Amino acid sequence: MSFRTSFKPYYPDAETDKSRVFLPHWEQQGCTYFVTWRMADSIPMEKLRALQTERATWIAEHPKPWDDSTWKEFGQRFEGRVQDWLDQSEGSRFLVDTEARRIVSDALHFFDGQRYLLGDYVVMPNHVHVLFSPLPGHELKKLLHSWKSFTSKEILKDWPQAPNPFWLMESFDHIVRSESQLRHFQDYIRQNPVKAHLTPESCTHWEPE
Repeated sequence: MSFRTSFKPYYPDAETDKSRVFLPHWEQQGCTYFVTWRMADSIPMEKLRALQTERATWIAEHPKPWDDSTWKEFGQRFEGRVQDWLDQSEGSRFLVDTEARRIVSDALHFFDGQRYLLGDYVVMPNHVHVLFSPLPGHELKKLLHSWKSFTSKEILKDWPQAPNPFWLMESFDHIVRSESQLRHFQDYIRQNPVKAHLTPESCTHWEPE
């Protein structure tokens, strides 16, 4: 079984585990996820505080339930802006280092086929985008914790001058809704280095066969 042949979209009527810290997190067994996690210093705190204030005001002015167009506006206004900030490659940009990126790439591949099916990913100078499908018995949040915990320990062991904590605690995760959305995320991952004006030597992109 491969990532490309095992895709299962989100089903609105199926059981979904919903939780949140600052961001919403939905889990549904067997589904594919698009996940972004970033270095702790990748976005200045003053930008994030201003965005949180704006977000709270916007939510107060748009009481739920939201229709599709409102959800789209929310994503573009807030989640999209964070992605744009990440592409500006602020902070220490420690993942420009080839060996540091290799630690992240190796971790992503290590349990491929055992705990999850790994899809497209890109390791950028200060963040990571990845598509993957957890296998039965393995939860999204535990897989993310494992990746982030292992890679941060390895990087800080070899480069003690790196930011500590290395990763921001929370990640952005999205259950892929359809084949067309899967292609959208694959294209987004492929184009992310181009959009950020990066050379091939300063990022790591991978696609499953």
